[in-house]
Amino acid sequence: MQPPFFFLENIPKEDRPILDEASSHHLSRVLRMKEGELIVLTDGKGNLYEAAITAAHKSKSEVRILEKKQIAFDLPEVTIAISPIKNVSRFEWFIEKCTELGVHKIIPVICSRTEKFNYKQERLQNILKSAILQSRQSWMPQLMASEKIENLIVNASASHRFIAHCNRDENKLSLPGNIKKDESRIILIGPEGDFTEEEVNFAIAHKFIPITLGASTLRTETAGIAAAVLLKQNS
Repeated sequence: MQPPFFFLENIPKEDRPILDEASSHHLSRVLRMKEGELIVLTDGKGNLYEAAITAAHKSKSEVRILEKKQIAFDLPEVTIAISPIKNVSRFEWFIEKCTELGVHKIIPVICSRTEKFNYKQERLQNILKSAILQSRQSWMPQLMASEKIENLIVNASASHRFIAHCNRDENKLSLPGNIKKDESRIILIGPEGDFTEEEVNFAIAHKFIPITLGASTLRTETAGIAAAVLLKQNS
């Protein structure tokens, strides 16, 4: 059986870090772990630590670092730039699943048809933490501040740039195959009302390739997950 997996954002250089209250409670009260038992720690930045419990306390458990490993990010680097949606729980689900899939970066992109949204950043970060623990990953996606679509398009630097939209366009392609694994990729996913024609044309003028995600019209968060799966596998 694998040792339990815990998250600690800032793991100090000394070899006896203190777990936060939530992790300490889970360790001592839920798992009922004792001194000497092993756990695994990550900071979500590729660092993985094997540690032994030195003090199991409900609010301030202490561990001793035994071994540190640097885990390489699982290429390719995928960025999902997605319009926020009004339904908070659906967007939170999207954040969780993107984390499990190993997405590198998530950018909420503000489009002409984006509805008003109200997300609590702290809650979204907690969802990211829970998802990397559940999937035992050492890298947590970067959840960026929201950005207007025009700025994002102009400043995009990924090797491969795509826009998925529902406008009628006979030139839309499926995602191209045989992209090199070390080549980064970004995809734009629009709001429930889709991108405007002007937004699509602006993206294409800046070398974004229009693509289709299939014959069905997908919800925004479903399209984001479908794109994440395809882009992570496409190498």
